[in-house]
Amino acid sequence: MWNTLYVPLESGWQCALVPGPQYFDLTCFGRGYRDLPARWLYPNAGRDRDLWSWNALPEVDKGELWEKDRLRQLTQDRAAFARHFRPNWDLHTITGEKALREVQTFVRHRLKLAHWNLPTDNAEVRKLLCDAVASGRLVPVINREYRGLPRVAQPDPAPQR
Repeated sequence: MWNTLYVPLESGWQCALVPGPQYFDLTCFGRGYRDLPARWLYPNAGRDRDLWSWNALPEVDKGELWEKDRLRQLTQDRAAFARHFRPNWDLHTITGEKALREVQTFVRHRLKLAHWNLPTDNAEVRKLLCDAVASGRLVPVINREYRGLPRVAQPDPAPQR
């Protein structure tokens, strides 16, 4: 997923913010479970039962279970993002300044914001990203199993060939 922004949440989880049109293109229109990039978003969806029974299910049933879990997880991720996203970066340090620049670059390109509307502090970043999630322009996908340093980052660009 090259059009995403990874942000840390207060709880220690890592959240990928995916642009709404890209998210719905991956998960809707009959793709969903059959599409590997869509499964990357929710790798454990539909697998709350034992592995043997999951493997015994036909693909149609797996797709339906995956879709139900995806919708449940989407609702939980939106609520968790609103509750736990509290940027408190020290903008006078290199890491805080880099985090702000990553957010500014992402929202400039993905949300089409003009340079005079870009956030300049933690409160503006929180308001902008929470409003974008609430409106559906960004979709949060939370990795609750993340173990690592909290950081703000965009993935490396996709290979050109």
